[in-house]
Order: sequence, then C-alpha cells, then structure tokens
Amino acid sequence: MKNPDIGTGVYGSGFLAKIEEAFYLVTVAHLGDPQLLPRKDWSVWGNKIQIVEPTGPNNPEGSWAGIADHQLFRTSAFGHRIPRFKYFIREDQPDGVADVILIPIEASDPLMRHYRCFNLPEESTSPSLGEVVTLLGRRDDFPSLATREHHIVQVDGPIHVLSPTSSEGDSGGPVIDEMGQFVGMNFGVPPGDNYKSLILTPNAILAVAQSTNGVSQTWPKFRERR
Repeated sequence: MKNPDIGTGVYGSGFLAKIEEAFYLVTVAHLGDPQLLPRKDWSVWGNKIQIVEPTGPNNPEGSWAGIADHQLFRTSAFGHRIPRFKYFIREDQPDGVADVILIPIEASDPLMRHYRCFNLPEESTSPSLGEVVTLLGRRDDFPSLATREHHIVQVDGPIHVLSPTSSEGDSGGPVIDEMGQFVGMNFGVPPGDNYKSLILTPNAILAVAQSTNGVSQTWPKFRERR
C-alpha cells in the first residue's frame, strides 16, 4: 500500500477486517500524513490510499502496479474534508490520532476475493509473553509480501511490544500466531529503541471501529504505573 499523493517514499502494509457486519481496509494513520505524524489536520493528508502489487514473479525493485484506489475523504457542502475512515483521537494529544485508520469497503470489493479478511473479534487472540508470532509486511523489495518471526516481550493496554524490530514497509501489517489468529497490527518502533517493534491489539482496533468522530468509549487503558 502507498499514498501516491505524498511521494514515493511513503508506503506500508494493511489488511482486511470484518467487524460487526462491516468490512474495512485497515492500515496505519501515518500512511496518510506526509510528515509521518498522524495528526487531526486533514488538510495535510493525502487524498487516497493505493493498493499495489508486484508486476511479476521476479519483481525488480520498485516494479509495481496500482490495482485499487481508496479515497480517504469526502467533501462537505461547505468544501470541508470529511474522513471516510474510522479513527481515534489520542487522549494524551487531542490534535493527534492513534496510528490506525479503518477505511470502509463493500463486501463485493475485489480485494475481498484476493486477500484474507479477519473476522474480528472471533479470529483474534491475546498472546502470552514470550510467544512466537509472525508479522506479515511489505518490506525490503516492496511491494512483495514477506514474513518475519517475533517474540512478545510486553503486553500493556492497547499495545504489545515485539522483538526484534520491524522494518520500513511493515507498518500496517497484521501479526498472527501459529494458528493464524490475529494478534495485532504493526505500527512502528518505540522511540529511541530500534531493537523492538510496536503493535496495536485487536481490542484497540475494535475500539476504533466503534468510534464516532474519533471518540470511542472502549479504547483499552494502560496499566497504572506504581
């Protein structure tokens, strides 16, 4: 996946989810923001997310073709940009959004015939510390799909921490356990720590699906520090 409006260097991964009879294309919010900072300033976002795939089995670096565009905004009668996607306004930073967006799609969307759709929460699970999980992302020779094993090293509220780190292009990629159950979505690395990676939990993604204008009452809370 990439945002064609904000340069060739902004790309990532995503997945499909079914939540309460609605279907979504799920990815990171920073794929829409040209500064890679998910802000609630829609004027700086790109217009669409483009789904891309390699052009052949021996994909030369950078050789890809767009197969679908998904618009991020509609325009109001007054010319304002209104998000088509679900999002969550960060409680610690009201001018920012959590690094995840859910773009609504139809059940008949061609993507549904080509990619797995996670039925949430039924096809999700809460992993244990030390458990081995697999991240699916489009790194290195983007947009070819690659996998990498990680270990769960921390579980807290809406976030799990994995080791080792993830790579550019992994953002938005789903993480699954050995049974193929959904564990979370990769969205980056901890500040100042290039040896680990961060994923949003299924409960966090479900909370975004239940949000209205960026507000959700079910966003998971971090544990209190003592």
